[in-house]
Amino acid sequence: MTGPKTCTTRVVEDSLGIAVSDQGMGISDTDLARLFTKLFRVDNEATRSVSGTGLGLAITKEIIEVHQGQIHVESTVGKGTTFSFTIPVEASPTVTALDAPIATAESADSSSESIKSDEKPVIEFGIDRHLADTA
Repeated sequence: MTGPKTCTTRVVEDSLGIAVSDQGMGISDTDLARLFTKLFRVDNEATRSVSGTGLGLAITKEIIEVHQGQIHVESTVGKGTTFSFTIPVEASPTVTALDAPIATAESADSSSESIKSDEKPVIEFGIDRHLADTA
């Protein structure tokens, strides 16, 4: 993912949704069809300079599906890409939300990235408990 990135979280009923979007070069329809295949890498000038095995998205999809979730990707060449996933969660009566905004993070190349949340922080919804229960 290239360009500025935005991460949003949303809780709908008993599911947590997270989406990460960029304003980069986008991914072609041909590559989108194979994106979650093990050992597949998009082949273009930008990706040739970055090492990788082509396993990251395949592993991510497997982890999300083990937790009864779903992962999706939408992309427009020349405009950007959005990866999103949902996983089921249970509300936790023992954990309360923090009313502080989620902070800005620095990326590996030191450019600033904005991280936004549509809802209260994830911890309120017991995601840590859900993951511990299903591990």
